[in-house]
Amino acid sequence: MTRYSISQPVRQVEAPRLMKGEGRYTDDILLDRQAHAVFLRSPHAHADILRTDTSAAKAMPGVIEILTGEDWAADGLGDVRGLSPAKRRDGSPMFRPPRPGITRDRVRHIRYGITGVEAAMASTGSMLVISGKGANRSASLLPFRHIALIPFSRLYRTIEEWLAEQRAAGTLADLFHSRANLTLISGPSKSADIEMALTLGVHGPKFVHAILFDDSPPDDDRRYRPSDLFEEDGFGPEEGDLDDLDSGGFDDETTF
Repeated sequence: MTRYSISQPVRQVEAPRLMKGEGRYTDDILLDRQAHAVFLRSPHAHADILRTDTSAAKAMPGVIEILTGEDWAADGLGDVRGLSPAKRRDGSPMFRPPRPGITRDRVRHIRYGITGVEAAMASTGSMLVISGKGANRSASLLPFRHIALIPFSRLYRTIEEWLAEQRAAGTLADLFHSRANLTLISGPSKSADIEMALTLGVHGPKFVHAILFDDSPPDDDRRYRPSDLFEEDGFGPEEGDLDDLDSGGFDDETTF
């Protein structure tokens, strides 16, 4: 078995240094005449770049240089290659779209992803998102912000309550077999190194917004309320704890 094979333990040679607080990072380095790089990102998810005017920015004090996609192309730096592409069944290489280091003609950046949810659990503040045909997982995984739309009819006290409903309807097995992925989301992507320095948005969205709305017919006297989730004894906050909150403990828009 070669080193770094699956299931093989790997000794962390850097662990003692990091555990003792002796780690050194780029942010710890301060040199004479040190410069800093700033990347300008588009506020648009998809748009054509008609022109880039850098004259005002170049005239600002302290600015050394401004580089654009045209500069990248003029220097012949090519595309960002990354890992070698996988091969197709016939042995030919998989198609790899061009990925310039700095874009020139068009912005291709997903900043917001909007999805529905299969269920939302009040006890943990979690959302169940199911991907498959017509519901791509990338919409909740790749964007900078994930916006989840939660109708009141998809609110449950616990995930066990949702599972019981699916079993009673006889749909649970078909749901698992027909979908590619089931994900419980309880907040933004969080990653931490061995020194427990927490970073958001490394492996998923940096922000997650849950928007609750009433999807019952206007003339329905049995309109669902989120506060119904707290009416059973032994569940949720004590009486009076929600007096200062709207919608029975739920804001119309909640950021986890």
